[in-house]
Amino acid sequence: MRTSKLVALGLLLASTTAWGAPPPDLDATVAKAMAAFDVPGAAVSIVEDGKIVLTKGYGVRGLGDKRPVDENTLFAIGSCSKAFTAALVATLVDQGKMSWDDKIIDRVPEFRLPDAYAASTATVKDALAHRTGLGQGEGDMLMFPQSKLTRLELLKRVRFMPVKLSFRDKFAYNNLGFVAAGEAAANAAGTSWENALRSYVLKPIGIDGLAITSAEYDKSDNKAQQHMRPDDVLHTGKMQLIPSQPLDNGAPAGALSLSAVHLAKWVQVQLADGALPDGKRVWSEARTQEMRTIVTPTGAISPTGEGGAPAMQGGYAQGWSIREIDGHVVVTHGGGVLGSVANVAFIPDLKVGFTVTVSTGEGDALGAISQTLFDYYLKKPAVDQVAKAQAAQAARVKKAAEILEKAKPVRDANAKPPADADSFAGTWRDAWFGDVTVARNGAGMTVKAEVAVDLGGTLEFWQHDTYIAHWTNKAIPEAYVTFVRGKDGSVESMKMAAVSPIADFSFAQSYLDMNFKRAK
Repeated sequence: MRTSKLVALGLLLASTTAWGAPPPDLDATVAKAMAAFDVPGAAVSIVEDGKIVLTKGYGVRGLGDKRPVDENTLFAIGSCSKAFTAALVATLVDQGKMSWDDKIIDRVPEFRLPDAYAASTATVKDALAHRTGLGQGEGDMLMFPQSKLTRLELLKRVRFMPVKLSFRDKFAYNNLGFVAAGEAAANAAGTSWENALRSYVLKPIGIDGLAITSAEYDKSDNKAQQHMRPDDVLHTGKMQLIPSQPLDNGAPAGALSLSAVHLAKWVQVQLADGALPDGKRVWSEARTQEMRTIVTPTGAISPTGEGGAPAMQGGYAQGWSIREIDGHVVVTHGGGVLGSVANVAFIPDLKVGFTVTVSTGEGDALGAISQTLFDYYLKKPAVDQVAKAQAAQAARVKKAAEILEKAKPVRDANAKPPADADSFAGTWRDAWFGDVTVARNGAGMTVKAEVAVDLGGTLEFWQHDTYIAHWTNKAIPEAYVTFVRGKDGSVESMKMAAVSPIADFSFAQSYLDMNFKRAK
């Protein structure tokens, strides 16, 4: 009953809606958000009733490039790339080259989940819906910071990761599944994921001049630089330019860089259920419905529905998050790399969608601009979303400071490095992450990972057998490094943990999953 009412409501709104123009105060909102959160550059695109009505850049390309952002400036969109990988699979399903239910191990033998049953059973759909049993963020540090591993070398290491969840039991956001799904699609297409994406998805839509690889991003003369506040864990310091982080081995999960023009075309074809303006199809309407049907529930994410009906159970479909706002099904995906964030959203029954990209790793300005657009198209009362975001940021920083203070370990003021600290030096090996070398450097110690290009730095003595790793790349959260002794007092293993209790989950989880044994 409720579903039929929502469909009827959607048809009524779709037949009567004629927007005509973006929000009249959008430019002022974007400028206010950028000023409030120290954003160098941003871009917005809007599609209404099948037509692209706005593609616009704001600010400058970066603290190191004062040229203005325009509608063709490339922004790293992070996990918004996932829907492109899902669309590639959809086109190949349409052509009979593969199925959503193909077992990944049949397409990509290198990818074996740590659980034997999951390894033999997991499908492309499982991977695209975050239900393989891999934990949230598990394995991310094999992709970023920059890794020496190829994509297949990366996937070969999955079998050594700790089992976190039961297969198909619950949602856990994990990038490795999308890497595997992308390679499965490449196998079906008989070429690389990059070439397949260009041929089957990007070229038909008319998206060219984007960056799929890090080399293409670096070569582009019109790109937004990336920024963050790396000097303190609360991210309240000075906004700084940071190097872009190559994500080539994890590309199907989050490596694309696109402009407002590109993203507008992407939303346009989404609102047309896979059709182009000339009527030709990139993928079928049936595939559209499959990509937007919830596979893995994530829980109730909307208020009680019409007539007191239960709230819609939000969830993850295939490359998209699905939720409900005021009776409208909303399709979204956010994305982020260390110094850039993005949001793609559309409301199918209202025939409207938008994208926002921001050249910092913080989501406050992105959220304020996105929520302003939601308010406008859902006809909500005007609210100063920038002020709300500032208040939320202040509350978040205050809470984080309290967490940090409570979690602050008591340090033994009289602690001195152990007399046998030289025994900590050597090569330490984790089954999935690989080798880390600890070495003496005069009176101090250094640490360097084998596969992660930027994961190296100095070890500062903390207390007992614990040190703090200060990474050369300040964008990477610092880690406690503890040398664990056996019953006889000899050092048997090495473990890591994030210093900050609010560190990004991709790093915090990876640290905890590492269990190093001496290699030599």
